[in-house]
Amino acid sequence: MAHDKLFTLFTSPSPPNGCKQDYLVTSRATAADIAFVSWNNILNLIIDEEFDFEKEFPNTYKWHTRVSALDGVKQGIEERRRLLKAAEDEKKKALTNSQSI
Repeated sequence: MAHDKLFTLFTSPSPPNGCKQDYLVTSRATAADIAFVSWNNILNLIIDEEFDFEKEFPNTYKWHTRVSALDGVKQGIEERRRLLKAAEDEKKKALTNSQSI
């Protein structure tokens, strides 16, 4: 099963060594680059908690970091975290309320 999950990472694109462009399609980030950010952010959940993205795939990690640092992408990541935290807080609140009944 882990091998199937690793296949996702092995087949995810990244600019190859020596590539003159920093992004997948052109010298600028496109939707192709941004589409992979959310998947790459959860690799430790997909593969396992001890998976070291930077160590295992340094070039892909550098590309991912570069795309993740773009203002719009960074804002999207922060908003996702905020929403997940709010959902978790709401879930805890509902559980606490149900236990007090």
